[in-house]
Amino acid sequence: MLKKNDLLNILDEGLKTEEEVIPIYSKHIDNALFFSSFSEENKRAIKEILMILRDDSLRHKKMFEGIIAEVKISKKDVY
Repeated sequence: MLKKNDLLNILDEGLKTEEEVIPIYSKHIDNALFFSSFSEENKRAIKEILMILRDDSLRHKKMFEGIIAEVKISKKDVY
C-alpha cells in the first residue's frame, strides 16, 4: 500500500522520464549524422522505431498527467 504523496512522487518520476526521452528520440529522428553509417534500409527501420518510441512516450506522458490529476483530486489517501 502507498500513501497518496508516495504514489504522486512515483508518478511524477515516471512523467519526468517520459518528458526527458521525447526530445532525445526526436533529435535522433532528424539527425543526419546519427544515421550516416547505416544503410538506407536500416535508416528507415531505425527512424520508424524511434518514431514509435517517441509517439509511445507522448501517450505515456498524457497518461501520467491524467493519473496524477485524478490522484490529486481524490479523497483517498492509501492506494
